[in-house]
Amino acid sequence: MGTKIIILGLLPILGGLVLLALTYQVVREARSLRDWPTADGAIESSRIIQTTIARRRIPARSVTAPPQPTYREVPVWEIEIRYSYVVHGESIIGHEATSQLLVDDLSRFPNGPSEQMTAVLAQLKPGPASIHYDPKDPRESYVIYVGVPSAPSNVRGAVLCLVLGFCTTIAGFLLNSRR
Repeated sequence: MGTKIIILGLLPILGGLVLLALTYQVVREARSLRDWPTADGAIESSRIIQTTIARRRIPARSVTAPPQPTYREVPVWEIEIRYSYVVHGESIIGHEATSQLLVDDLSRFPNGPSEQMTAVLAQLKPGPASIHYDPKDPRESYVIYVGVPSAPSNVRGAVLCLVLGFCTTIAGFLLNSRR
């Protein structure tokens, strides 16, 4: 019985370690965006619109949204922005307000976007702006850096799994030692 409990305790430990590793990777990639160089630019327009994830990801040449998965059809609030900047003498137009996708699901915010989105929009007034761009591909850009919103809850979940796993494993060892 104790051996089975030990094995059962190792599963949440493994799950917690995997969750921590994945969260670390996502946070590391997101933080690398913070180090992108900046160029002087100008915000031409910005506003909050109602759209879907699928619509915002359609390439300009496409006419219809991809049919799957269905979560992409969920209506959301999003910041629509247009800005211009120059890198190495090339004029570029950008459309990403933030370093991470920032949308509000209409089912959670039926009366308008969240305070966070409204606060971000307030920082995106038309006029001069510093534009962060990818040094490897200057056409990839954003105006405001935002962290990974799910990171704290992922770390809490991983710690909970680790604690649960360690407690279960210790209980298994204790049961084995009583034999």
